[in-house]
Amino acid sequence: MSPLPMFLLAACGPDALAWRADAVSLAVSPETLTFPATPVGATARMPVAVTNQGKVATSLEVRVPAPFTADRATVELGAGATVAFEVGFAPTTWTDAEAVLELLGQPGATVALVGPVETDADGDGADAPGAGGADCDDADASVYPGAFDLCGDTVDADCDPTGDDDCDGDGVPLDEDCDDGDADAHPGAVEVGPDGRDEDCDGRIDEVLAVSGELLVTELAPQAPSWIEVCNVSTRAIVLDGFTVSTTTMTGSLPPGTVEPGACAAICASTVSGCAFELPVTLAPTSDTVTLSVEGLPLDTVVIDATWDWEPGWVWSLDPRFVTPEANDLPDAWCWSIGSPGAPNPSCP
Repeated sequence: MSPLPMFLLAACGPDALAWRADAVSLAVSPETLTFPATPVGATARMPVAVTNQGKVATSLEVRVPAPFTADRATVELGAGATVAFEVGFAPTTWTDAEAVLELLGQPGATVALVGPVETDADGDGADAPGAGGADCDDADASVYPGAFDLCGDTVDADCDPTGDDDCDGDGVPLDEDCDDGDADAHPGAVEVGPDGRDEDCDGRIDEVLAVSGELLVTELAPQAPSWIEVCNVSTRAIVLDGFTVSTTTMTGSLPPGTVEPGACAAICASTVSGCAFELPVTLAPTSDTVTLSVEGLPLDTVVIDATWDWEPGWVWSLDPRFVTPEANDLPDAWCWSIGSPGAPNPSCP
C-alpha cells in the first residue's frame, strides 16, 4: 500500500475522533431546576451555571418557554469557562408548570424546569380564590374565612360576603347599617317601638312614631274643603312627619309637625281655619274609609257607611267619652257639630 493512503487512515483514527469530541464539552448545573412554590403574579428567580469543559470556545442560544424566562438570549463560553445566568418563574395561572430550557449549539444541553404554584401565599391555611379557595386577601395572613373581624378597622378580616364591620351579625355592613351594634336595627327591619331605637334605619327613631291606639281620628268634615282631626291620646309627643292619611279617593303624607300629649290637630287644606297640617283631604259623606298610618302600621281606621246620618254643613265629632280605637268605629260614638278643629270636642247629646 502506498504511503498516502496510510496517512489518511491515520488521520481518521481514534485519536482524531477523541480530539473532536473534546473540542466542546458542556456541563450544566443543576440539570433539573425546581423553583420554590410561587404565587400567581409573583416571580421566582434561580441561577443556572454552564461550563465549557472542552478546548474550543462556543456560543449557545438560550430558549425557554413561558411562564419561565431567562435573563439572556445567548451564552458565550470560552474554553474551560463557566457562565451563570438567571432563570425566572412567573406563573399566570394556578396550574403547576413544567418545561425544558434548551441551550442550542454544537453540542447543546438542556435543563428541566419545575414550577409549582403557591395557592396559599400568606400561609394562613386558606387558598386564594383563583385556586378554588376563599381567602379574600392572600397577601395578609390575618385575613381568611373564620378569622376574627375587628369592627371599625375597614378590613374584612373574615372574608364575609357582607364585607367589613358587620359587628352585630345582621347581614348588613357598617356603611349601610344605622346601628351595627344592634342586630335588630338595619334597613328593612320592622319598627317595634316605642323603645328608643330606629330599627328600620329611616332616620326617625321610634319615639317620634305612634303605635296603634295612640293617635285617633276624632273629627270628620265631608263638605269641601274637607278636613280630618286627629288627637294624641298618649303621654308623649308624636311627630307626624311621614305619617299617611288615606281615604277612598286620596292618599297623602303629612309634613313635619308635632302633636303634644292630649292635644288635637286638624289635617286640611290651608283655607280651613285652624289647619295644623296641610293636606288636601277628600271625604265622601255616605261611604268612605279613613286610615291614619305610619310606615305601613295602621294607627286608626274609621269606616263611614250609609248608617252615618249627615247633613251638608255639619261635621262628625267623636264624643270624648269614646276616645279609643275600638269605640270610634261605632256610628253611635259620633254626632253632628259645627266642628272644632284642633280643640277638644264637646260631648254628644
